[in-house]
Amino acid sequence: MKFGPTSTSRIAGTLVFGALVCVSAAAQDKAKPAAAETTLKGNDANADFLTLRAAYEALDAMKLPEERRTAMEKLKPQMAEFIKLYDGKITEGPALIGLGFAQLLAGDGQKARALLQDCQAKLTNKPAPSLDVWKVIGGDNSWSLDQAKGKVVLVDFWATWCGPCRALIPSIIEISNEYQSKGLVVVGATQLYGNGWLKEESKQNLDEAAELKLNEEFKADMKIPYPIVFCKKNTAMFNYAVMGIPTVFLIDKAGKIRWSAVGNKGHDELKKKIDELLAENAAQ
Repeated sequence: MKFGPTSTSRIAGTLVFGALVCVSAAAQDKAKPAAAETTLKGNDANADFLTLRAAYEALDAMKLPEERRTAMEKLKPQMAEFIKLYDGKITEGPALIGLGFAQLLAGDGQKARALLQDCQAKLTNKPAPSLDVWKVIGGDNSWSLDQAKGKVVLVDFWATWCGPCRALIPSIIEISNEYQSKGLVVVGATQLYGNGWLKEESKQNLDEAAELKLNEEFKADMKIPYPIVFCKKNTAMFNYAVMGIPTVFLIDKAGKIRWSAVGNKGHDELKKKIDELLAENAAQ
């Protein structure tokens, strides 16, 4: 059994970056202000990354497509400035994710992918970032990775509209059923996108309530035994350097990332790694 689709084109239709995020109709944080002029410090990469992130996320509060496009055009020069200031000078951390994101918006997809792959690889053996959960389907709304300390955690970043994500779910369900009693916690992590897929039909222009209901029905239809958590917008992108979905992470008992894959690893390889992590002591 394969862990996920092996087609080399599978990621192209499921990118987390770009239009799928930018034009999402559903805005989680309705009180966000409109994007203001963005000023970079020039001597603090992490602070400047947070400035760019805030400006980018402010686009979600804009209702009119033309307003959003205008704000994005104003943001692009700041992205170019960020690249000029920090390209080749950042080796890890949130700012490296920011550099990859800036390269993507600047049109250099190849360099963006290389940077983000490097950043995701460097997350291995580091404490897992927060999932910034605000809503849980099939569990306690206070769910967090901290609550799972002492157990191995499998995080599957996914969405209902993503065909490869749907193809992967039966394997994740099988693993959850086999390993839950042995100390594995499985969680499906998603966000509001403004669209979805249910009962062989694409659903567009969903508001928050409709999208949550669609995910509840999807979970019931697929008989998914593990919780589905809704993360704050762009958490997968900015906290985990996720370039496309599905992307799966394994987190050890001490809360450190130990393995990740973009849906193209063998089912047996994943189970072998889970067995290894379950056999470890929490202090390792």
